[in-house]
Amino acid sequence: MKKIQDEIALEKATREWVKATFISFSQDEIKEQCSADEFVEKTPSANAEKPTTFPKWQTMWRFGSIFDNITLEEDDRHLQAFADCGFRVYWHYDYFCTFGIDVDNEENYDFYKSHWIPLYKALVLDMARNVDVNNSKTKTKK
Repeated sequence: MKKIQDEIALEKATREWVKATFISFSQDEIKEQCSADEFVEKTPSANAEKPTTFPKWQTMWRFGSIFDNITLEEDDRHLQAFADCGFRVYWHYDYFCTFGIDVDNEENYDFYKSHWIPLYKALVLDMARNVDVNNSKTKTKK
């Protein structure tokens, strides 16, 4: 029972985090204003020689805060976390960091369980644990 409650709480926290942190938009919105060639794929596994293509899933996201964009750009661990959770990450001079999921529109596919919850765990929970560990080390040294 506790495990189910923990999973429900985790999904709720993840949904709130996604809603508060990211702005969603369709690829059609981008295509009306610019071309895919203006985007540079930053996903660690991306082939720089290959032309940029957008993910199969039509919805993409970007951060609501410029500070989050800067953090993603400057910290390879964050970029790797996005890639490990199935996101493709791009850079554009107007859209900054944008990302999408490269999956076909499948019935009963749970984006939260497959992508968002693992990303929440990697970026929010793991970072919070690292801060706690570093703070306790600092307090111990004094």
